[in-house]
Amino acid sequence: MGTTPAKSVLLVDDLEESRRASRRLVESLGYKVTDVSDGLAALDSAKTKKPDLLLLDVRMPGMDGFEVARRYRAEVSERTPIVMLTALDDLETRVRSIDAGANDVLTKPAERSLVAVRLRTLLEHEEKFDKLTACQQSAFALVKAVETKSKHTSGHARRTALWASKMGRDFGLSAERVAIVQAGGLLHDVGKIGVPDAILEKPSDLTPDEVDVMHTHPNLGDLIIKAGSIDPIVAQCARNHHERMDGRGYPDRLPLATLPIEVRIVQVADVFDALTSHRPYRRASPPREAIRVLRDGVADGQFEPESVAIIAELVARREIVLH
Repeated sequence: MGTTPAKSVLLVDDLEESRRASRRLVESLGYKVTDVSDGLAALDSAKTKKPDLLLLDVRMPGMDGFEVARRYRAEVSERTPIVMLTALDDLETRVRSIDAGANDVLTKPAERSLVAVRLRTLLEHEEKFDKLTACQQSAFALVKAVETKSKHTSGHARRTALWASKMGRDFGLSAERVAIVQAGGLLHDVGKIGVPDAILEKPSDLTPDEVDVMHTHPNLGDLIIKAGSIDPIVAQCARNHHERMDGRGYPDRLPLATLPIEVRIVQVADVFDALTSHRPYRRASPPREAIRVLRDGVADGQFEPESVAIIAELVARREIVLH
């Protein structure tokens, strides 16, 4: 019986001593490591070797880690996990890392056990996500099309998927179910491909007729995802992310408690990212204000209390930071 090949990690650090220490640590965890000392070498190596994960130092001369991550996302892979390594345990570094496309941020020197958990979790989720989405590239192409319809929603699907995956992890879901949550977050608004640009970009309140048009996007998203033979829970995330705990949402007026936990997670991740992003009709809210709005929504019968509590804790721990 053959053995499963070790996952590959591309390690980027300009300091030789630090790079060697990180390499020893990652190899001791069973991963195959390629290490380079600068950003250009990292991009060249990644294009040919296609690593399973990028472990990237933040502070490097010439091209820093933020720029490497941005170019990696644009030129190499939109989905390969990126973990930033930094000696700067501050909010600005975490915000810039997430904005550049990183999945996680570890402070140097990182504890071996923490590195082990973070790398294993990210790689397991990506493996499950790959299997889930292998034959569904048309649906993911539509996500890009939706985001190009409105400059105000650029990155929203990717961030919703990231926040939802972190919430799923804290709920204790399996890697397979976290992958479903991640796919649900990425595809939840795919039905907006059928909403006219004038409605998506309108800088004022929608008319009743325009609201009716906007309310068609969950149904269309459900149809698109089902046509791609994607997991039915992902389709439910698209169809039912506007339902409410009290059953007064749309399109099916189903109480959230009757729906899978994946739907409830995606709903809260979606609303949090929407609140903290600029929109044509309002400015972005700071995270504390967004959490207050979510908690008010719990009291009003809109959101599930546990999902809101978990995202509030992630924000407090600075595992969710803004773009």
